[in-house]
Amino acid sequence: MRSCFANSRRQGMTLVELMLAVLLASLVMFAIVRFVDVSLGLWSRSEDTRRETGRGLAVLQRMRQDLVTAHPGQVGDFLLEWQGFDLDGDRANDRAFPRLRLVRRPSALDWRRLTLNEMTPEHRATFLEFGFGDGSAASVVQDVGGASSGDAGPEVEGLGMASAPGLVESAWVLLPDGEGSLGTGTLYRAERKRVENGDRNSFFDARFVEDNGMVESELLQRVSGGILWWSVELGTDRTAAAWSVGTGPGQVRLAWDAYGQGRPDVESAAQNETAVDRPLFEDRALLPRKARLVVEIEMERGRTRAPYLLAALDRETTSFEISRAETLPRKAGGFVRIGSEWMRYVSRDGDRMVVERGQRGTLPSLHATESRIRYGHHTETWVSIPTSRQEWR
Repeated sequence: MRSCFANSRRQGMTLVELMLAVLLASLVMFAIVRFVDVSLGLWSRSEDTRRETGRGLAVLQRMRQDLVTAHPGQVGDFLLEWQGFDLDGDRANDRAFPRLRLVRRPSALDWRRLTLNEMTPEHRATFLEFGFGDGSAASVVQDVGGASSGDAGPEVEGLGMASAPGLVESAWVLLPDGEGSLGTGTLYRAERKRVENGDRNSFFDARFVEDNGMVESELLQRVSGGILWWSVELGTDRTAAAWSVGTGPGQVRLAWDAYGQGRPDVESAAQNETAVDRPLFEDRALLPRKARLVVEIEMERGRTRAPYLLAALDRETTSFEISRAETLPRKAGGFVRIGSEWMRYVSRDGDRMVVERGQRGTLPSLHATESRIRYGHHTETWVSIPTSRQEWR
């Protein structure tokens, strides 16, 4: 009996062996949890990137459609300007937002949609009674059994649907969200049928912009929020391949005045200094030939876990310590914003960040401790703008 008891005691685990087993199991569980956490983090980051890339491409694609249909004739126009805003209340413009206005050629579907929007409820009901038709706007006449606009009857003629599409004014406006100098902007788009010069309803009328730089129009439709940066860089046939922004020969323009009338306000924003000062032809609008569209949308990760300064920053310092450095984009060369100042992201070594100060038309400024570092997902596209009827085809 003593022999059986001795054998059973030898078959058990000692306390040391039990502790080693628990330790090994803990290490294995830690490794599994760590692997899952890293995998989920990578998946979440890639999903954020994919989602923001899709948003940026959708915005730029819609803008591209307006640019490729820009009208270069005598009744055309193209105005790209920047509006300065005082967002910190010091009576000095610390941020500038662009706005683009142009005259373009609409499709038949665009023309019918705009016509429907302008109809009174009674006219809309009359039109819907006849139906849309499948072809151009003139097909409405055929749907009601007429061979010409005169055969359609006054009900259809008065709706403006039987005539060929005219020209349309489009406006793209970036406005501050009202969160102060650390906030983002919201991008809006508006369109309407072209009206005669001098009409206060025109997007090109001076009264389109309020005295405080804001735009109050019931036609504005929200395109996207969370915009940290949006720009339209314009070039001509003589623009150098280096694609540098400036006012010299062959340089890219951040502002544009198709008739050289001095409409972009240089006092409001430094970017307006690059506006075209005189047209190529006196009686027709001068359009750019190519454009680079850039938009940077702040990602959800950047809003909730943005890094911040560990110490106050003066106007000369280009290397400084930050918190949550791992949340910054791994690829350097982009741009970040602290307060109202843009900086070029040069490199990062651990928690130390190296930048180039005063980028994108801003000046180096003072920044307090724990100032947030903002950055967005960069999306860009290139557009060739046709300026003759042969190129439209």
